[in-house]
Amino acid sequence: MSSVGVLLSEKINSAIYGSLDIQSPNTEWSGSSFRHFEDKHDCFSNQLFEKRTETGIDKTKRVMSGHAGLYIVIQV
Repeated sequence: MSSVGVLLSEKINSAIYGSLDIQSPNTEWSGSSFRHFEDKHDCFSNQLFEKRTETGIDKTKRVMSGHAGLYIVIQV
């Protein structure tokens, strides 16, 4: 991956998860850090797997296009 790709990846992670430092698997997370991470992750995942309809939100297993996913990241 190029340095531009790495930088973009870091920016996307920052937009999704905020300023939370992602801990290594060998480090124990505090309860509040883990809940914060889980809330952000669930919120983003739910947006990717929701299909909005005229009658409301219909859950679907179909992932949005990459463009729509990036739009969500930018709007976070």
